[in-house]
Amino acid sequence: MASGIRRNVEVWARTLLDGGLRSEPRSRQTAWVYLNEIQPVLLEWSSRYDHLREVTREDVIAARDAVAGKQRESRIVALRSLFRHAKKNREIFRNPTIRIRVPRQTGGIP
Repeated sequence: MASGIRRNVEVWARTLLDGGLRSEPRSRQTAWVYLNEIQPVLLEWSSRYDHLREVTREDVIAARDAVAGKQRESRIVALRSLFRHAKKNREIFRNPTIRIRVPRQTGGIP
């Protein structure tokens, strides 16, 4: 993984586990689910980018559309968390996950 991306992800993961000044710690399982969900996306972005600042809205939409169902929603939730944390800590200038929606699944179990 690119060093600029890895550094941001490590800080985010530590904040998830330990909490921060204004955030409560999350369970270890939540942190693992988030990391496992976005790992393929981060590795793919690392082949093209050196830092999260370079990721565009189109990259996030492509990552969302690469999967379906519950995994699509989980991926967006994890990416929102990562980019929100990076924006709050002034690692990025714009959050590319703003206003990206996940279409609700129609139908269900009868």
